[in-house]
Amino acid sequence: MIKNPAARDNPKRPRSRMVARVTESCTGCGGSPVCRIFCRRDALQLMDDPENYPFTKMRVDSSRCSGCGNCQAGGPDNIQVTGCPWNAIRLVAAVES
Repeated sequence: MIKNPAARDNPKRPRSRMVARVTESCTGCGGSPVCRIFCRRDALQLMDDPENYPFTKMRVDSSRCSGCGNCQAGGPDNIQVTGCPWNAIRLVAAVES
């Protein structure tokens, strides 16, 4: 028995792979990035920010990122305290090449 008759006309599309992207508001947490602690795949690396020396910022290795979202601070009403304290990481659809 089909509960939703429209379901057979709209087959599920595969979800695109998600990866983390660091926004311009990343501060690198003063050299001790919180997001990196929560990344299970070690996909986040701290790098120098040549435009804002001596500051640093995070970079995501897309080949290692699983899109799990552990590095994000988001969550319902931003009350989740894990991940980036500046909300500088977003999940976006991966660009497949």
